[in-house]
This record gives sequence, structure tokens and C-alpha cells, in this order.
Amino acid sequence: MPESTCPSCGARFAHPEEMTRGSCPSCRALIARDGGQWSVAATGERPAAGATIVCPACCSENDASNYRCTACGELLRPGQAPPAADSPISSLIPYRNAAALAAYYCGVFSLIPCVGFVLAFVALALGVQGLRVAREHPDAKGRGHALAGIILGTIVLVGHIIAIIAMVVTAHS
Repeated sequence: MPESTCPSCGARFAHPEEMTRGSCPSCRALIARDGGQWSVAATGERPAAGATIVCPACCSENDASNYRCTACGELLRPGQAPPAADSPISSLIPYRNAAALAAYYCGVFSLIPCVGFVLAFVALALGVQGLRVAREHPDAKGRGHALAGIILGTIVLVGHIIAIIAMVVTAHS
């Protein structure tokens, strides 16, 4: 991987050849490359969707909003303070993991007869997605909510399948 110098702080960083926008791993300045020259983006400009930051330890690309490298766990912005700690309520309501929260509620509402059959499938799909988000972003939390959605969805699906089989068997008897 080629190395460049940050135009803001002068730190050296490695980056993929095709990278044109991102954040400096040292000072977190938003930088852009036009041709071969790196420059600092306008003040107040936020990282665009898809902007990346390169890990100084393993040179893997990460989303510019990440605080730690998803590959090795290295701090991506060593000079910046970590994000503020969440309140204890964020463990009870994982507002950063919408898929897990939605899976939980779909799983609970899937206990409603007949309508629950459809919601059980939704709870399973969102539960799997919520687990993936919780694994990739541990600060998002919501693993328990995602598991609850998966478990409730599975119980409801199995219950509906058993009820349907019982109705078919009794109808043919």
C-alpha cells in the first residue's frame, strides 16, 4: 500500500491506491485526494457516506465514524478522546441497534394468534441482522434483544406449524 502525508498534521499513513476520500488516522481531519495531491476538506464538512479511515496498525479500511478498527481493534484516532459513555438505559433499550430492537418487538407481537405467523418471520430476519450489528459494533449493544426476537419468532413458527398439522390431521380423521 502506498503511503502519504496528512496535509493537516503531517502524519504518515498507508492507504489503498484507489482511496480518494477519508479521515487521517492521526488527527481525524477529513482529507481528499485530487490526482496525487491530498488536501484538507472544507471546515465543518462531515465525512460523506462511505468515507473511510485507514487503520495505522493493520492498514485495513474502516468506516470514518468508527472509533476502533473493526479488524484489529486498534484506536483509529489516538489523539481524540473516546466517545462518551452510554447511560445505563442504553443496555435496556439498544437505540443504536434498531434491527435488534425491532426484532424484539416483532417477536413479542408475534405471540398474537394468526398475525404472529407473519411477524415471526420478520423477527427472525431482524434478529439475525441485529446480531450482526452487535458483533460488528459492540457499542451498539442489543445482542439480548436480537436473541429474544429470534427465540420468540422460532417458538411462534413452530407453534403455528404444529397447529396447522393438528388441524390437517383432525380434518382427515
